[in-house]
Amino acid sequence: MNFKEKILNEKQLLIDKIILEISNTEDVSERDDLVVLAIENFNDPGIGQLLVDLVKNEARPEKQSIYLNTCRDYPYALEACKAEIPFLVNLLIHGEYETTMSAAELLLQVLESNDLDEGDMLRAESSIQRFLSGSYQGVELKAELERILND
Repeated sequence: MNFKEKILNEKQLLIDKIILEISNTEDVSERDDLVVLAIENFNDPGIGQLLVDLVKNEARPEKQSIYLNTCRDYPYALEACKAEIPFLVNLLIHGEYETTMSAAELLLQVLESNDLDEGDMLRAESSIQRFLSGSYQGVELKAELERILND
């Protein structure tokens, strides 16, 4: 194994260790510190998936919102969110205010990164806006987004 391979291997082992520690840590403050450490120091898809998992397992809306916003800001996390569109739509529809707003912003960014054409993006944005303003029900939003994604 050459030096480069050794360093990359050690990096991956460290990332795996951090992810395991985050997953096993009950102390919320310590877990948050480890999440920040991981995000700031490693550009790795595993950490993107970790953020998605944290959103899914977090009961506190303010923390969900923080994790959603973090996903939006980091490309590797955004990539992990592409597989989670139904979950994001559900958060948008059923979340509390902060979570709903963060899910809406992240969902639009994920949809945009899915290479939707301009017309479909405008339809998605319009549908989300109508839902947020109260003129669209959750089932209508979900159906419209499914139509857009399946066109």
